Amino acid sequence: MSPKTLNESLLLAVEGKETSLTFPQEASEVPLFNKDIPIVPAAIVKPETAQQVAAIVKCAVERGLKVQAKSGGHSYANHGFGGLNGSIVVDTTKLNHLSMDTETYTATVGGGCLLGDLAQFLYKYGRAMPHGTWPGVGLGGHATTGGIGPASRMWGLTLDHVIGVEVVLADSSIVDASEDKNSDLFFAIKGAAASFGIVTQFRLRTHVAPGECVRFQHTMESFDVATRSEWFKMWQRLMADPLLSRFLSVGLEVFPQKMVIGGNYFRSKKDFDDLDLLAALPSGGTYQETVAATWIDMVDGWAEGIRTESQMISFSS
Repeated sequence: MSPKTLNESLLLAVEGKETSLTFPQEASEVPLFNKDIPIVPAAIVKPETAQQVAAIVKCAVERGLKVQAKSGGHSYANHGFGGLNGSIVVDTTKLNHLSMDTETYTATVGGGCLLGDLAQFLYKYGRAMPHGTWPGVGLGGHATTGGIGPASRMWGLTLDHVIGVEVVLADSSIVDASEDKNSDLFFAIKGAAASFGIVTQFRLRTHVAPGECVRFQHTMESFDVATRSEWFKMWQRLMADPLLSRFLSVGLEVFPQKMVIGGNYFRSKKDFDDLDLLAALPSGGTYQETVAATWIDMVDGWAEGIRTESQMISFSS
């Protein structure tokens, strides 16, 4: 005889592990990213396997409840908790396994893995891939909706490096999808996964990690509109140059009293100097430059010195 209550059914789905199941009664009990949008899910479940995810989905579908996957939980509108009250939240943070095929250098990564853990794992094998800068962001949302970051001009998006997935569908089936298998589903997952299923595992293409890299920042201060307009045009001319090195990533930030041109160069300091980038930037201002000895030092710099073992553990908790 099947369980009569939602609680019993979900507990059965996670094989009786009560610590994997939470039934919040009010928004204060939910770890919301945006406290201004209070949401109370019907339940938050932390599965450890794709089979458990499938059982949770089956339970929700039978009761007509919305299912929402959550990885890092960095949705400004709290969509990771359903976006509205009464959803079943599948918290994928326990699906954080990592492995590497040392012949093809294809990484197999759980859907709940965080970017900081992924970057450190890949670097153990001398590998890297493009992704965002904050280590606490989850791969599940990042790799299925884009995944832009400092290395995207050189390598593309995180999404571009997904070569296969394991996904749980609304009918609770567990399927593999790639260019060669369930290709229509794979196409949909790469951009619209939330509408089609819950990705429990990714297979990722990786690159040889760069060695020495350079990070730079040029700050100009002025309230004069004409002056700021010229600075902006200089930046546009720089970025419109068809011969601009793909190893260079440059961004512009505009503030009421200043403009900041900053970026990264994914080759050596010597190669960076040969670009003579300063000649293309506005004169004056304050220029700062940091040389990172390794790729992982560069990644650490994006996260403002976050990378320590104890802190990485806290990201994954």
